[in-house]
Formats: sequence, C-alpha cells, structure tokens
Amino acid sequence: MYPIGIKALFILITIFSYFGCSYHDGQQVPGKPYHHTENGFRNPPGSIEAEFSWDAVWFFPSRPFAQLWNPEIPEGHVVEQKEAIRRWNAYGDQNKLIWIGHMTALIQLDGQTILIDPWLTKYAAPIPPFGPHRKIQPGINVEDLPPIDTIVISHNHYDHLSVDTLEIIPNPEEISVILPLKVKQYIDHIPFKEIIEMDWYDTVRRSAVKFTALPVVHFSARSLWDRNETLWAGFAMEGLSSGKKLFYMEGDYGEIYKEIGKEYGAFDLLLIASAPAEPESVMKGAHCKIDMCAQIGIDLRAKNMIPLHWGTIILGSDDLYETGQKFKEAALKKGVNKKNIWILAIGETTVF
Repeated sequence: MYPIGIKALFILITIFSYFGCSYHDGQQVPGKPYHHTENGFRNPPGSIEAEFSWDAVWFFPSRPFAQLWNPEIPEGHVVEQKEAIRRWNAYGDQNKLIWIGHMTALIQLDGQTILIDPWLTKYAAPIPPFGPHRKIQPGINVEDLPPIDTIVISHNHYDHLSVDTLEIIPNPEEISVILPLKVKQYIDHIPFKEIIEMDWYDTVRRSAVKFTALPVVHFSARSLWDRNETLWAGFAMEGLSSGKKLFYMEGDYGEIYKEIGKEYGAFDLLLIASAPAEPESVMKGAHCKIDMCAQIGIDLRAKNMIPLHWGTIILGSDDLYETGQKFKEAALKKGVNKKNIWILAIGETTVF
C-alpha cells in the first residue's frame, strides 16, 4: 500500500492533468488550420472549454469505488443476443443500424457494413482489471459480427479505441479503418487492409459511402501526459446511392455545429454521446449537458436522433440507465417531435 501522502499527490496530479492542458494549447502551427497547435490539437473557436472544478476533488478519487456498483438492469434495456442477430438479419439489405452498446454501433449503409468505435471486450482501461468495465454484455459478440467493410474510430479514449477489440476482429485484411490524425500509431501492428488518417474536413470515399471527418468539442488522451496530442472528430457518412446521411459524435456544445448543419446537413440520423453529463462542472468541455446534446442535434439539422454512450459503463455520476429517457424529455422540451427521438435497447435494430 502507498502512503496517504503519495496517494493524495497522485490524485492531485490526475486532477490538474485533466484540466491543465485546456489552458496551455500552445500557438497555432504556421501554415496549418486553427486547430493545429505546437502541442497537438485544440477545439474550434466558440467551444465550451474545460475549467478547474472543485467537484473534481471528490469525483476522481470516487471512480474506483463507483466501478463496484452493479445496478439492476431495467427490463427492456437489452435484447438477447440470438434475438438481436435474428432481427438484424431480418431487415436484409435495408439501411439499418444496431446498437451494440456504449458508442459501438453496426451500420449498413448502401450495402456497406460499417462498425463505429468498436469496444467489445470487458475493460476500457489501460491496466485491467482496474478502471471502467462493462456492466452489460455487447448486443453482438465479436465472433457473431457480419463481415465488416469499414471501421470508423472517433478518438483515442479507451472506450472508443479498444485495441484489444480491434486485435480480435476477424479478417482485418479485408477491412478499411478510418480515424483522426495521429491515431494510427495505436493499431499499426494489426494487418488491416488500409488505415486512413483524416484531418477535419477531409473526405474519403469507399464503395458507395462518403466519409467526412468534422470538428467536435472534445479532447484526446490515453494517459496523464498525452492530452490532445492526437486529433478527435465526428464523422459524417453519406450513402451515395440512397442519399442517406448520418453523423456520429461525442463532445460538448460549440458554435461549430450550426456551421456543420448548414454546410453538411440535413442529416437523416444523429448518433450522439449523451452521457456522462454529471457532474456538469467536471464534464464541461468534453461532454454535453443533456439539453445541449439535444440542441446539438437541432443545430446539425438532424431529422432523427439516437442517444448513445449510456447504459453500458459507469463513467460519470449519472444514473446508468436514465440517460435515454432524460434525452427524450430534453429534446421534447426543445420542440423535437416524439417520432424523431429514437431510444434504442442494446441489441435493437432500427432502419433509416
């Protein structure tokens, strides 16, 4: 056991490392866009920024104990895996999506099978068994996935870039991987067909789908010392045959979403990380408050919205299973039609 003083010092280092880099982005790199800095990357102008909060003093030390909590799973929150696979297959070649859990979803768009932010193992942490772990099994196990054409990864956090998951996905030599700048380094050892790094506003086409990396208000890190050294992004996906357009993202609010909605919308479907939202002062600059998550959808001109990134893993102080309903209530208050708010169960398939 470490002395109390060393533990306290480690906690303080963690807290100040979490917040500190938001004030020391460095200067813009000459000849590069605004978000490129001498220390890595930063959020677009007009973004909500992280700032020190005294809530962090209790929040971060409480995280190991929070992982011990195993709340009862609500009825209807999960579709049994065999039934989930049956329903996915029943929709045939239609444009469809299944929520596998957390931010992971399987999408079929104009004949292409796309897997986003795949995390299908137990732990989302640098040193298992310490750190966040799933309370809910995936809607589909790795071995039951259909053949994947493209994997898209939004940023390098452990619950989005799961190297353990990517190492066991079948037939990597047939899969293209799309991710933000400087994230390739973590998976370069896996024999994927190709790994494409993208800056904000870059576009690449694979088969009948166009992928565009776009700004979101978030951050990157896989340790205490590498904050914002790699880029983060939201991704627009457009089916060039059907004309269907999706956008998926995690992040806090910013003026950038109105610009994206104007230039790239309207989107038929928004997949948005809607938790953790609490404590608000700690999540500020990284995760949107529930009402602002709904506002992001409005700004993006999303016709339909699906809240993801909840009901699977304990990250914030939110109730693990209430985010879906809270998002629905917030969106309704902002005038979004009930039929355009889709709250899925893990393992549920919907068509679009």
